[in-house]
Amino acid sequence: MVEETLLLAARKRLMVAPFLDASTLPTTEFAVELLKPDGSTAEVKAVAIVPFSAGPIREARAHLALMGVVKEDVPIGTAIWTVD
Repeated sequence: MVEETLLLAARKRLMVAPFLDASTLPTTEFAVELLKPDGSTAEVKAVAIVPFSAGPIREARAHLALMGVVKEDVPIGTAIWTVD
């Protein structure tokens, strides 16, 4: 469930929070389905981004970056599912 978003305009990506378990995400671009609180859906491309860490990593966490959308396209409360 999306709790927060941050638009990276220069990269044309929308980062969503919270972090996800990186071990469960593909290592290349993949499709996801957005299930919005109003009941509408959309399919977009995504990529997992693992941030730098200064200390030891207990478990790999990743931000999900959505491509081709803006904050208004992904309201708080949107569920995100991978598309097989």
